[in-house]
Amino acid sequence: MDQAAYLPPGSTVSVTASPAKGIEATVALCEQLQAAGFRAVPHLSARMIRDRSHLADLIAWLEGAGVDRALVVGGDAKEPGDFPDGLSLLREMADIGHPLSEIGIPAYPQGHAFIADGPLLDALREKAAFASYMTTQLCFDPAAITSWIAARRAEGITLPVH
Repeated sequence: MDQAAYLPPGSTVSVTASPAKGIEATVALCEQLQAAGFRAVPHLSARMIRDRSHLADLIAWLEGAGVDRALVVGGDAKEPGDFPDGLSLLREMADIGHPLSEIGIPAYPQGHAFIADGPLLDALREKAAFASYMTTQLCFDPAAITSWIAARRAEGITLPVH
């Protein structure tokens, strides 16, 4: 929160989920940022959410804090609860309902260090039905990004890319 003073008022702030701090720290920081006039976007890390009840509690907390968007990621926690990946969390969120008006999903134009391209793209295709946009990994190769987006568009994935 200390660094928020250096941001323009009303900025959108993405808040990552740290396995060391826990998902509650992510939501608490989002609550503080929202209260300070920023637009917080929590990373909801599937592997850090224990079960359906925990998910419902987190969603209610976000709603109470005025958070209306999230980026749903699989996450890096070593021991997952009921949600081993982002798709399983998105399905559960759809099942229980949520107030989020925008949901982002991660995209990997240069691949993922631990997930092969085939399963990664299969998951992206399935997650697209639950999402409003895709956010790419940090990438400094414009050609990789443009060719990746062209391939996804050819497959029918039309989500905006951030």
